[in-house]
Amino acid sequence: MPFAIYNGNLIDESQANISIKNQGYFFDFAVYDSLKTVQGKIFFPEYHVDRLIESAQLMDLGHSFTKEQILNWLELLVTKNQTADALLRIVLIGDVDKNQDAQLYIIQVTGLTYYPNTYYSQGVKVITYHGERSLPQCKSKNLLLGFLALREAKKRGA
Repeated sequence: MPFAIYNGNLIDESQANISIKNQGYFFDFAVYDSLKTVQGKIFFPEYHVDRLIESAQLMDLGHSFTKEQILNWLELLVTKNQTADALLRIVLIGDVDKNQDAQLYIIQVTGLTYYPNTYYSQGVKVITYHGERSLPQCKSKNLLLGFLALREAKKRGA
């Protein structure tokens, strides 16, 4: 059974649940980052953790987690899950009332996306989509604009 990390604790992945009453998650008061792992090696972990922490600061999302702790937890998860090739995702959810510490989840998303060589040699069809991200310098959980753009691209055959 795969593992996840919750606030620094190694837990069974099936226990990594977010309550439907979690207001931080409901109001998108959360940041995330995704890290690629190939042959058990995490690509640029310091960069991704720095970006996560910076995004949290930009949103005034307070937490008690240090960069070193998060880096150690990433390595622990890769080791315990015997991860070869996978995408890891860190999600940091803030407390909207600032009465409690933020919640930090690290999960392993199954598999990596590999694109055919023709995408690189022949290109792909693209569209433009009118929209403006809220706090574009921040990697927030608010992914609605990207979802709508993707849906429109699929509708147009891109």
